[in-house]
Amino acid sequence: MKFLKFYADWCGPCKVLTTNLEKAGIAYTPVNADTEEDICMFYNVRNLPTFIAIDEKEKEIARFTGVKSPDGIKQWIDSLNG
Repeated sequence: MKFLKFYADWCGPCKVLTTNLEKAGIAYTPVNADTEEDICMFYNVRNLPTFIAIDEKEKEIARFTGVKSPDGIKQWIDSLNG
């Protein structure tokens, strides 16, 4: 499972999510919504920040929008692992 974080440089909550992902020790691929519109359209991202879990074929498994605490992020990931 891999993770994509959709953000924009002007987005305050995106910066908070970045900090919380770092505190949680979660590796992810950042996707700038202002410059990578094709990827945003592919995953139908309409709000920022959006954090998406994808499988090895790049199919979406789950997502959340907005900010979660470091513990909340870990719990979300744990829930995906069963």
